[in-house]
Amino acid sequence: MREGKLRDEQGVSEERNRLNIVVEPAGIRWRGLVDQFDAGKQALGKSVREWRTLTRAELNLNDGGMLVMTGHQPVLWHPGVLAKYFAVEAFAKAAGGSCANLVIDTHEGDFGELAIPVRAANGRISARTERMIDGEGENAMCFQKAHHPMRVEVNRGDTWGFVIDGLETMRKVIERRAHEQNAAMQMARAMDDLRIEVAGSGEEMKAVGASDLMKTSLWRVMAGAMAKDAGACARAYNAAAQRHSEARVEFLSVNETAGSGGAELPVWVVGKSGAKRRGFAADVEAWLQNPAMVNLQPRALLTTAIVRIGLADLFVHGRGGGVYDRIMEEWMKEWLGVTPAPMTVVSADVLLPLGVEQPSAGGVRGAIAQARRMEHDPPLNIPVPVEVGDMMGTVEFVPSIPETRRPTEWKQTWVRRIAGMERGSAERRAAYRKMHAELAKRREAAREMISQAREDVEEERRRSADWKIAAKRDWAFPLYPQAQMKALKQKIEKEFR
Repeated sequence: MREGKLRDEQGVSEERNRLNIVVEPAGIRWRGLVDQFDAGKQALGKSVREWRTLTRAELNLNDGGMLVMTGHQPVLWHPGVLAKYFAVEAFAKAAGGSCANLVIDTHEGDFGELAIPVRAANGRISARTERMIDGEGENAMCFQKAHHPMRVEVNRGDTWGFVIDGLETMRKVIERRAHEQNAAMQMARAMDDLRIEVAGSGEEMKAVGASDLMKTSLWRVMAGAMAKDAGACARAYNAAAQRHSEARVEFLSVNETAGSGGAELPVWVVGKSGAKRRGFAADVEAWLQNPAMVNLQPRALLTTAIVRIGLADLFVHGRGGGVYDRIMEEWMKEWLGVTPAPMTVVSADVLLPLGVEQPSAGGVRGAIAQARRMEHDPPLNIPVPVEVGDMMGTVEFVPSIPETRRPTEWKQTWVRRIAGMERGSAERRAAYRKMHAELAKRREAAREMISQAREDVEEERRRSADWKIAAKRDWAFPLYPQAQMKALKQKIEKEFR
């Protein structure tokens, strides 16, 4: 056990720097983005500044001053997501502002499974899926109760010590949040607690659920604008989505023959069972008449529109959000003439220290190609009996370029001679047999080299398969050694100094 722990610690030391961050634009430019934004511009009858004051008060975020936000689904975050929260915390501190977490509590799907790295007795590694929480995957998390997590049982010999420690830390922290009002807030606050725990410092962030945005005055005014001309809203949305097709945002359906009420809008309609369907103009009109009768929830671009107009001075996205939210910006500009608050992008790639070597540059294909060359044209540097045409004797052949696909000298000589013989002739067949007899002699002389080349192929296959697991960037961040997550936080913080 002591020896295994030592190897784990050495691995952390060797691979601690195997992390890369993305901060766009550079952190020193963020304050300028905020200062240059004109919050006095009108948006739906009020200035952006007035909407911020009102919406923050409605959602209990009325601290005044700069508000920096980021958000994510309330699932087990990987380090790339964690990096956003480190950045928000670091920038808010440097700028004298506050920060808040947008919880996408409308998220559906299984949030209780996680992958862990495991190693077999022969040293091979793989990813194994374990379950920590039994959730209700078909319903939005804001409609699910909080859960008591299960202990994930893993033998210490099957994985790394820091993975086992991380699993237990996760379970304990999620359990501490089992009193929260729903599964979404339980997981969101547990992830925030873990953010502080793994970094060794930090303060709890205020949390706002995406579903809470539908209780704001800004949403009511925006809903009124949608109902007034749903077709214009949907067409502007689709035009922006088409200009950024790389984001793969689905178009809203616009049924011109059904009139304005037939236009799809970026909302979900949630039934009593918790199941949801796409929302249309008629649903928004019904909600405006009686909000208690229709449960509307925002889709992704509507969510960020409300946040970036009515809450945040700056919003920090990950890589994906940084692409799709350009659609929201253009949609708001075309439909309402509104410019949302600025956004930035932060992410990170961090590798677990699993002690796996990166495959060679040629990879498996290169190893196979080399083994085939060794089999069909052994590049020997030893004396071999040869017979080419009238030549007899023992000659030492040294290939000039052994690592290329070009045949070595002895084989080129045979190929040239055979090519000059009449097709189908006995002479040509005899020469061909002699060339292969020569090849058999060379293979016998090079059998150890050929055997090694074959072993290299299998080793490269093993290494490639192991690296595929080791190169994963989406392990839950508490599974990483604490030293790595501290290093990630420190690297992010340097961006704002």
